[in-house]
This record gives sequence, C-alpha cells and structure tokens, in this order.
Amino acid sequence: MNNNLIVYPTGLLISLLITLTITPYIRSYCLNAAITDRLDSRSQHKSPIVRTGGLGIFISFIITLTFFWSIKSFEQIDKNQILIISSIILGSTIFFLIGLIDDLKNLSPFSRLTIQFFSSSLVWVMGLRIDIINFLWLDNIQIPIIASFLITIFWITGITNAINWLDGLDGLAAGLIVISLTNIILFSLTNEIFYIALISSIICGSCLGFLNYNLYPAKILMGDGGSYFLGFTLSILSILSCQLP
Repeated sequence: MNNNLIVYPTGLLISLLITLTITPYIRSYCLNAAITDRLDSRSQHKSPIVRTGGLGIFISFIITLTFFWSIKSFEQIDKNQILIISSIILGSTIFFLIGLIDDLKNLSPFSRLTIQFFSSSLVWVMGLRIDIINFLWLDNIQIPIIASFLITIFWITGITNAINWLDGLDGLAAGLIVISLTNIILFSLTNEIFYIALISSIICGSCLGFLNYNLYPAKILMGDGGSYFLGFTLSILSILSCQLP
C-alpha cells in the first residue's frame, strides 16, 4: 500500500466531489418517483423527504475505491489484506442492499435482523473478526472461537443499528461517522495500516459530500441503505484499525 500522505486527502476529495455531484440527481429522481421517508415519531420532518441518499454515499465509495485499485495504490498489500478488502466490499454491499430494500419495500424488523446476523457471520468466516483483546492489563489475549463469533456479530449488528437510529436527525449520523472515521484514519496511520486509512478517508469524503444536503434543514436522508452501509463499515474499520499489520 502506498504510504504517501497525499493519497488520503486525494481519496477524500474524489469521493466528496462524486457524492456532491450525484446526490441531487438521486434526490430529483426519487422525488419524481415518490420514494420518500415514512413519517413517524422519530422523524423531525413535517413533510415527506427523500430517504435514499445512502445510494450516493455507496456509489461514491465504490467508484473511488475502484479508481485507487486501478492505479495500483494497493499493489504492495499482501494476500490477507486483499481478502480483507474484498470482505469489506462484500459485507458493506450486502448491508447496503438490505437497507435499500427496506427503504423501498419496508422489511420487517425480524427479517432485517436475521439477514444482518447472517451477513455478520459470513464476514466473520472471511476473517473480519474480533479474536484478540488488548485492554488495560490485558495484552494480546486470544479469545475462544465461539466468543469471537458472538462478540463480532453483536458488535457489527449493534453498531449498524445504532447508526440507523441516528439518521432521524439532520446531519447527526453522517457527522458522527466523519468524526469517528477521522480518529480511525489517525489511528491507522499511527499503526501503519495504510489501506484502512485510505478506505476510511474515502468513506469520510462521501459523508462530507452528503452532509452538504443533509444538514438542517435536510434535503435528503441517507435512509437505511446508507446507515447500514456506514454502520457496517464503521464497525469493521474500528476493529481493523486496532490490529497490527
């Protein structure tokens, strides 16, 4: 992975510009198609508002990540890290699609949670997991495989649904993600996990671009698609940023 510091603000800027560009088109299409928020007790909006802004965040992430892959910014990473990146892409896509389908079709909470647990189990099998504890006096403690499985899937689904609940207030979910990812970027650079820093920078840029349309009074919400995507990636990146390369 290229550790040139210019890579990270470049990734952030590219994803920011893509999100800024495509989000108005997504909003316009969804307004015309009447794909808007279901007003409930958690909503602060008095009139219907587009809730598929996560599509812009996700598309921006995929395009920017593909761009950096094509210019071989990841050429120095090993096979294990390639598997990790592939797992992040697969897992985040599944979580995004779960949320997007819910935005469009209104899935039951049980269906959503079942698919989330299944998807979390899948990425655990692929190696995205919590299996070592470093906390206070506990140094590199290997935890049993069953405990690793349970802790990992509950961490992923817990963070994902926590971010989902924050999406009702303008700018709150995206703003929190930006703050969290900024810390992950700095932590990853400190630990020299450069590919995690780049992925975090790309997502951070997507969120900053989205915030331009999501700050009060919001013109668009990220919806379950966006919040599930961001919740999943935040949960995984927070795990990986604490691991030594």
